[in-house]
Amino acid sequence: MNAGEQRALLRPLLMGHLLNWLLTGVLSVQVYMYHTSFPKDSKGTKALAYGVYLIEVVQTAFTAETAIHVFADNFGDLTVLNQIGTIWLAVPLMSALPAFISQTFYAYRVRILSQSKVLPLGIFLLSVVQLVSATLVTVLAFRAMVISDIFTARTIMVNTICNASSALCDILIAAAMTYYLSQGSSGIRQTNNLLSKLIRLIIGTGSLTAIIAIMNLILLVVASGREFFFVITGGILGKLYSNSILVVLNSRSRPAPDESVDLVVSNGSLHVSGSGSSHRQVRTRISQRDSVRDSIAQVMLPPIDISLSSVESESNKSRVV
Repeated sequence: MNAGEQRALLRPLLMGHLLNWLLTGVLSVQVYMYHTSFPKDSKGTKALAYGVYLIEVVQTAFTAETAIHVFADNFGDLTVLNQIGTIWLAVPLMSALPAFISQTFYAYRVRILSQSKVLPLGIFLLSVVQLVSATLVTVLAFRAMVISDIFTARTIMVNTICNASSALCDILIAAAMTYYLSQGSSGIRQTNNLLSKLIRLIIGTGSLTAIIAIMNLILLVVASGREFFFVITGGILGKLYSNSILVVLNSRSRPAPDESVDLVVSNGSLHVSGSGSSHRQVRTRISQRDSVRDSIAQVMLPPIDISLSSVESESNKSRVV
């Protein structure tokens, strides 16, 4: 790596570290919100939230070690920029793990909503492809040990497979979740609002991760050892997947000024139990074919907090049991 290439790497490397730490802070806030808002979640859901956070903390520690080595211990020595440090592990593999967890999480939700195995299996297989290819990139990077030796035809081909499969998987997830959730609309305004909110979240997060994966692929192919802006996109991709999981989990929380209720849908009935000064319970019947019970109960992961007044206004339109 010559002096010009070393200078070209310096700026994107610093920007990548800064964005990585910024997203770590955002993720920490998301985890705190989840911890305080949903203490009664199942062990599996808690393991999902805290597991991805643990992976990201370790990944941030690895990248921080590299940043200290480059920008503090060897400040001014551009030759250290060519040393791969812990990036061989922190970027390809530890970014692919949150992606795999997130995509598997959504594949299961698509399985619940669609009642089909074909599409969820396709999503899962694409996720496995990106994880396996990222693992292979990790091995190739470890063997190279210097950044200038990474730009081989084999490494670029494997990276292409990794990013392309990840982007395609995210697009399929966003399209499938949007389609099946939109089928769950009902005559209850509050329910429709919740579904619309979830659809917007899934489209937003899925589109963002897909766009970043495609950008990472394009920047890597175009770079050819001259430009290194793929360091930015590759370094933050895992953080985006982890944040998307926590955003969806935290989207169940809604502020209630005076009273709140828990919404649980089962056997074609919408059960609403309230807490507050009145401690009233409202139960509204909905049609058996109303698929919103699966959309909310299986995707949003109950309980969902909503205000009692909004449910009462909707329940006046239905028969109260």
